[in-house]
Amino acid sequence: MHVAIAVLCGTTGGPATYGRRLVQSLAAVQDLRVTVLTDRPEMLAGSGLEIVPVPMRGGLDRLRWQHWAVPRALQKLRPDVYHDTKNALPLGLVQPAVVTVHDLAYHTVPETFGWFSRLFLRRATAHASRHARALVVPSQATATDLARIHPACAARIHVVPHGIDAAPDVGSEQRDQVRARLRLPQHYVLHVGTVQARKNVDLVIQGVRLLRQRGLPHKALVVGRRGWLADAAVREIERDDTAMWIEHVDAEDLPAVYAMAAAFVSPSAYEGFGFSVADALAAEGETNAAAIA
Repeated sequence: MHVAIAVLCGTTGGPATYGRRLVQSLAAVQDLRVTVLTDRPEMLAGSGLEIVPVPMRGGLDRLRWQHWAVPRALQKLRPDVYHDTKNALPLGLVQPAVVTVHDLAYHTVPETFGWFSRLFLRRATAHASRHARALVVPSQATATDLARIHPACAARIHVVPHGIDAAPDVGSEQRDQVRARLRLPQHYVLHVGTVQARKNVDLVIQGVRLLRQRGLPHKALVVGRRGWLADAAVREIERDDTAMWIEHVDAEDLPAVYAMAAAFVSPSAYEGFGFSVADALAAEGETNAAAIA
């Protein structure tokens, strides 16, 4: 069987992590040909996979990528199955298709998205729900939301929880090296994820500021790129020296960042799964998350 899978790696976050880990695991499956259509082929170099570069500049270019560039690549490949790993399918797709729907935050907390992103995601998921042979979701919460919003696809929804890598043993030497290279504070409360409205990063910083007012030495360490409607979080980050913001940390350094945190906090208003929470739990650190799916 020949499976073509689209993985957008250029925009960091849960879907990109999921896509990379999925295709790397599928590479080990016997008698399965896997072709990966991706905007960042260098991120999958050495995986043994068949890679087809499909550049994407971000923003509005997602439309060209989704509905023109990917279909052109599929016409040449002629796979048995096409799997899109980020909520959408190309218009007019002729191959049997699978789509992964990570969450429906653009329905449940729409005020945390820009209007174009909200419009695109709503229409793309509605289209995918009608045309996909199977819809993969990472949690029962997402399955419930998807069936409620698009009831016609309920029988085709499959809950497949994400796998999480076991946390590596991070020795004191590696911790010291990472701390020095990233200039990390000695004591910190950690948040990892896109800095956007629904993540409530501003609440993390406000909470740490209260701890500091009570005499504790901790800072808030925020790791993640800037996303939609991040103004409230950015204002709190820039308000004083309570927070340190690092937009990107290499994957090999993240385990040490998790391991050295006094606590990990995720007060997100909505998550379909929550990779960073699972990674924090795998690191066996103090982990606090909002009790909201």
